[in-house]
Amino acid sequence: MNIDLTQSHDVLGAYRGIDVKSIRDEYTDAGTQYALDVLDQKVTTGYLIKLAAFRHIRDLQRQGSVEFPFTYSVKKVDQVLKFASICPNVDTGEPTKLMPWQEFF
Repeated sequence: MNIDLTQSHDVLGAYRGIDVKSIRDEYTDAGTQYALDVLDQKVTTGYLIKLAAFRHIRDLQRQGSVEFPFTYSVKKVDQVLKFASICPNVDTGEPTKLMPWQEFF
């Protein structure tokens, strides 16, 4: 199903029109959870973050298809987040706890 937001810009309406139950069940990583929280309006964000969250969910739904041959690896995401979590704050030298929006990006 193609969704064109160039005219309506109604990200939340488009999100409500798709079934995301399988995404909720399969992907429990922090980035996907943040995207779902944004689209469920549990987190207040601007239009561009809503659009990025919607794109992430749609990419998860389309992965591996002929027109979208990409895959999302939770294992790779965890590796990147683990590395980022041990990177020190340049001011304090202490590891920095990532905020949910940072884990999403």
